[in-house]
Amino acid sequence: MAPTLSASAVGYMTNCAVLAPLFYLLSLHFSLNCAVVYALGLFLLGVLYITPIRVKKPQLRGVAFLSVFGLGEFAVLLRVLTR
Repeated sequence: MAPTLSASAVGYMTNCAVLAPLFYLLSLHFSLNCAVVYALGLFLLGVLYITPIRVKKPQLRGVAFLSVFGLGEFAVLLRVLTR
């Protein structure tokens, strides 16, 4: 039987998929050490994951915004990586 992920683990993976490239782009934009920014960003994300903060799921407008944000982030990454 294949292992399964809990709903909270899937949410954490989704956050990492959006925020990890953002950490990379921020390190490039501000000319910072990529490894340090990435490590601090993922550490902060992990701390926020284990705190008892509850956030409502986004409605249609929020999902649309996150989709556009992700596409924009992808476009910027493509431009940066293909220079």
